[in-house]
Amino acid sequence: MMVEVEDEKSSAFSVSQEDIDSVQIKSSGFSEGKYHIYRQFQKYEDSKENVDFLKKEYGT
Repeated sequence: MMVEVEDEKSSAFSVSQEDIDSVQIKSSGFSEGKYHIYRQFQKYEDSKENVDFLKKEYGT
């Protein structure tokens, strides 16, 4: 039942796993970009901080 409820939740936008994987494979434009992103998420900051970081990393 919990899975069904979770599936019914809608968000303001939808991104497929395929799109997420594609962006992750390309990494960012920075040297050692994947490692740079990994280090950011190891900080365990809130979602807004991570979103702002990723916008800067990949471009808005």
